[in-house]
Amino acid sequence: RNGARLEKDIVVGTAPRNLGTVFPGTAQMAVPNEINWMGMELQLLTPPIALRKQLPRNQKGLLVMEVGAVSPAGLAGFMPNDIIVSVNRRPVHDALSYSQAMQSADLTQGIMLEVKRNNRTAFITLQ
Repeated sequence: RNGARLEKDIVVGTAPRNLGTVFPGTAQMAVPNEINWMGMELQLLTPPIALRKQLPRNQKGLLVMEVGAVSPAGLAGFMPNDIIVSVNRRPVHDALSYSQAMQSADLTQGIMLEVKRNNRTAFITLQ
């Protein structure tokens, strides 16, 4: 956007209280690919991927692959190559820890995600 004004029409609806009601059984997910309501595609950050991205080999988390520009994730500020390292202060080491943290999150209170971007830490809140 480079500082340019961006206008989008947004349809507001009632958000569910937690992801357990939207995606029953998400705690058993092997690898989260895309959570439709957030509008981003995620991939487990493995040591070979970390090496290709010039990240520490032991970096844990989920790599943001794609973000819909007008999705909740895009509007909140997520960008491709962000690494989600925690959800509501719960560490994300793999798909299961991410799924469990998201499933227990209260959407009415917001979801705070800790993100690594360009060797810096940022916090992004989804509501």
